[in-house]
Amino acid sequence: MNFNVGNISGGFMKTEKVGSAAGIKAYTNIMTSSGRPAAPQRDKVSISPEASSYCELDKTTKSISSEVSGPASQEKISSLKAQIQSGTYSVSAGSVADAILDRMAF
Repeated sequence: MNFNVGNISGGFMKTEKVGSAAGIKAYTNIMTSSGRPAAPQRDKVSISPEASSYCELDKTTKSISSEVSGPASQEKISSLKAQIQSGTYSVSAGSVADAILDRMAF
């Protein structure tokens, strides 16, 4: 491919197609002759500890959600409805605390 650079240099400039083998070889030769390593740089991704903890929290939340929204027996549902309607349903604060602590990873 040729570009007419006209008044800038008074001639033509030859360019290589981006990604062509000749262009890559020329780049490698330039990098090697300039004393810099010609090895290609690789992209690197790192995840912060905060992002990792959010990921773990999300997994735990999804796990708990799937347990809570899972199927329940009609017998259990009827029993709970009856207890609530009669005013005899109660939850032990200790049981709730134990369930929360069991789910937490220390």
